[in-house]
Amino acid sequence: MVEIDLAGHTALVTGSSGGIGAAIALRLAEAGAAVIVHYRRDAAGAEETCAQISSSGGCAHLALGDARCLCGPERPWAGSVRGCGLGFSTWY
Repeated sequence: MVEIDLAGHTALVTGSSGGIGAAIALRLAEAGAAVIVHYRRDAAGAEETCAQISSSGGCAHLALGDARCLCGPERPWAGSVRGCGLGFSTWY
């Protein structure tokens, strides 16, 4: 397996409340990234993913919302991105 260092980076993983999305979120956290755990319906699964990341010393933030909406005030991860220390003013 290729080892990468993602310390200082933030990853947004849509659909990371379970399955492949959760596995990706956990792996990115293991590599040092702060992870925004996005979910639309499965709050318990997203909280579990966050708990697993946090218990291993990682940084995780929950983001509830519809990932199809990437812009405007309703974007689901705006607060989480700020929580990870990033300040985006433009979204595409």
